Amino acid sequence: MSSLNILDVLMNSTSINVVIYKAIEDNSDFEFVAFNKGAEITEGISSKALIGKRLTEAFPGVEEFGLLKVLQRVHESGVKEIYDDGLYSDDRVSTWRFNEVQKLEDGNLLVIYHDKTEKITNQESQKLLRSFIEHSADEIYMFEQDSLLFTYANPVALKNIRYSLKELQKMTPLDIKPYFDEEKFRDQIKPLLKNQLNRIVFNTAHQRKDSSIYEIEVALQSIIYNGVKQIVVIALDLTERKLKESLAKLQRAEEIANLGLWEWNIETGQTYWSDQIYSIFGESPQNFEVTRETFFHYIPKEDRRILMDALENAIQTGQVYNVEHKIRLRDGRIKYVKGCGEVIYDSLGVAKKVMGSVLDVTEKETLLEELRDLTHNLQEKVEMEVKKNNQQTMHIFQQSRLAQMGEMISMIAHQWRQPLSSLSAISSTLTLDILTENYNREFFTQRLEDISNLAQHLSSTIDDFRGFFKEDKEKNSTSFEQMCSECLSILGPVLQNENIKITKEFSDKSLLFTYHNEVKQVILNIIKNAQDAIKGNNIKNGEIHIKIIKEDDYSIIHVEDNAGGIAEDILKEIFNPYFSTKKEKDGTGLGLYMSKVIIEEHCEGEIRAQNINSGARFSIKLPIH
Repeated sequence: MSSLNILDVLMNSTSINVVIYKAIEDNSDFEFVAFNKGAEITEGISSKALIGKRLTEAFPGVEEFGLLKVLQRVHESGVKEIYDDGLYSDDRVSTWRFNEVQKLEDGNLLVIYHDKTEKITNQESQKLLRSFIEHSADEIYMFEQDSLLFTYANPVALKNIRYSLKELQKMTPLDIKPYFDEEKFRDQIKPLLKNQLNRIVFNTAHQRKDSSIYEIEVALQSIIYNGVKQIVVIALDLTERKLKESLAKLQRAEEIANLGLWEWNIETGQTYWSDQIYSIFGESPQNFEVTRETFFHYIPKEDRRILMDALENAIQTGQVYNVEHKIRLRDGRIKYVKGCGEVIYDSLGVAKKVMGSVLDVTEKETLLEELRDLTHNLQEKVEMEVKKNNQQTMHIFQQSRLAQMGEMISMIAHQWRQPLSSLSAISSTLTLDILTENYNREFFTQRLEDISNLAQHLSSTIDDFRGFFKEDKEKNSTSFEQMCSECLSILGPVLQNENIKITKEFSDKSLLFTYHNEVKQVILNIIKNAQDAIKGNNIKNGEIHIKIIKEDDYSIIHVEDNAGGIAEDILKEIFNPYFSTKKEKDGTGLGLYMSKVIIEEHCEGEIRAQNINSGARFSIKLPIH
């Protein structure tokens, strides 16, 4: 019986459900082409109501059921599939169904399905099923459950296994399954024999009569045929499917990587290019035969000798052929490719062929060229910017030093005021004694000693201030305690005069290896800022608390005040250059910026500011020597 006659029988059958679909919308949905009488009876829908209608519209549960994906796979691969894994359900019906999908020669899909809850008992269905089995593209076997002897194999099975039916009926599945013994096989089919499962699917291998082995996927079901319990096996040869899948994956990988494969037969000169190489060379896949001449037509003259030398060296030495070169496309565009290859030798050491790849590296070379252009003058620009930045930093630093010197002069004037007043008073007393001739040698000697002490005090004050602005050329050993004490010797009288209380808590006396005067200027600047904040906010009982602690391998100094703190919106900006909260009082905005530069860039430490309960806290953290 011809395939056409079989299809006619199927379409007119009332005992088996047959549907033919046509793929639409780029295989995303399917349209009813034929709907046989059996399907009309089962569904209660006439074929006229379905022909030309979309599958997902007529059967809205088909996607969730899983059949839609099966149809799409079979349409793309041409490989028949049996789908028996789900419950179909919509507003109209809810039933377990068995579906067998295969692709017809005209590209349409033939689907034979039935309700698994009903048994096919009439003779016509058995005949049609037998006809379908005989013409199936898959291997179909039957064997007895007890003896395991084969009772049937369809023509495709016999052709592939290469035994006759007579020979096969004297054998069991163990004779064609090289990886099973009887105990293991019976364990495999035990769920079927005990009715624990209706169907078992697994991958295995069959061994042909000539001992060759091929991989298969088998689906086993238990049936009663001619009064004997048997197992039906539908076997799908995976070799062709795996080959197609592997080729498809390889082609996709080539496209993603923009890499193609090639092979050159040294003896015959025959060359093979994968589709992707044609694409890299700007050509349609397989549109011309590749020869030495056609290949070198794409290679610029200056690169041809490089290629030939690399290939000859690979053949002579056995080393991997690896060379980057240019290709010129028909439209004149230049591309860059990397060719790699390995020479294959026979048992006598004669080179037979070369297999390799071509990788399009045009994008990489273009980016490298752009990078070379961008970096051509980069070093000079960087040096200019660094020099400019250093000059700007030095300018800012000088401004900061000048501002601090102005504050220092103010403090000198304050500290000299009292000693100078005392000198003036002593001078007036001595002058008056001389004019009244009331000379007392002991009194005169004491007053001259007072003058000498006051002069030494003034000189010492000058030395202290000069030390603050002496430039540190090298790092030296010091400590936060020493630097803080020197700062307080300058600021102490000023703070005392303004009724600002100084409290100290020096629990760490670790030595630091740093720039003594620079760090001292930072500490002085922070204490002076605290003084200004207390004075500016009219704090009656002003207090500055200085604490020195050790934390891991660092010494930390905290300077805290009770001046009310720093507004949160400006706290994060106080270390920026030219930012000041004292603009109206001639603030330069350089003190804290330069403090940050000194501590973090010069001394490799950290400086931070935060608000505490009643004021602000500035912290300096330096590594212990």
